[in-house]
Amino acid sequence: ISDIANCEDLMSLEGKAMMGELSTGEIKCLEGRLTLSRTQSERSKLSIVLINNAQNNGETESWEFLIRRHLQRYDRSDPSLTFAFSIYLYQKGKTQYSEALHWAEYTLENKQRWASGADYVEKVYQLYKVRTILSTQLWIEAEAQLRKDKNPENQAYTEEMRALAKNNAREWLDYARASNKPTKQAFDMCVSAAGDSTFCTY
Repeated sequence: ISDIANCEDLMSLEGKAMMGELSTGEIKCLEGRLTLSRTQSERSKLSIVLINNAQNNGETESWEFLIRRHLQRYDRSDPSLTFAFSIYLYQKGKTQYSEALHWAEYTLENKQRWASGADYVEKVYQLYKVRTILSTQLWIEAEAQLRKDKNPENQAYTEEMRALAKNNAREWLDYARASNKPTKQAFDMCVSAAGDSTFCTY
């Protein structure tokens, strides 16, 4: 019986979650509430508490499961969450690049939800950067696959990925120029995907 904790006071549990200190019983109780909850907004709140707890006590696998569930079932409108997940997947390696790019695109759609100011500019710059790196890596992978197996399908996919890498690099470059951020890496990646500098110059 002692294992079934009370989780009615969500505010105090939010504080514990920020320290990664929810008990097994409290986690079970929150999962129970999540299952029974009727509103999407309450499910989202409960899910965030569980995500924060897993993040703050270093349970990476649990965090990945919880954030994936949250984004797929409850809410994908918070750019900080989708961006954190995109970077996490990118760091896991090339098998995750495609999904990482998927969540980077979601972040871009909701970027206006970040507070304005210097912090906003930095986050958006990093978002364009990650998006460019991911699409460039996917293009490089496609090129490697095409060298191994030249067929029309691989050719078409490689061209599609190259165009994506080129356009994403150009968008990053445009944003870097407009916000007075460093442009060299964006320009170099743009030229690499475009094949020459014409597309990437003003």
